[in-house]
Amino acid sequence: MVHISFSRNIKSANGISFNTLLINARLNQGLELLESTNLAVTEVSEKAGFSSEQIYRKHFVQKYEIAPKAWQKMFKSKSTR
Repeated sequence: MVHISFSRNIKSANGISFNTLLINARLNQGLELLESTNLAVTEVSEKAGFSSEQIYRKHFVQKYEIAPKAWQKMFKSKSTR
């Protein structure tokens, strides 16, 4: 019962489910790692809290419409100019 109230309160306060909030927080952490390190996507997905690289890539592409490795390359090329 507590879990249901918690989830409802999160959705009520943020307009999104707890699961979506958690995925977004993990994606944000992944973005930060992609932009600030040279870690492989596998390592980024682990450090960001995803259970697999495939799930990380799936959520990343859904949200940003670009693959994590392509994002990392694009960001690195912009920062070296």
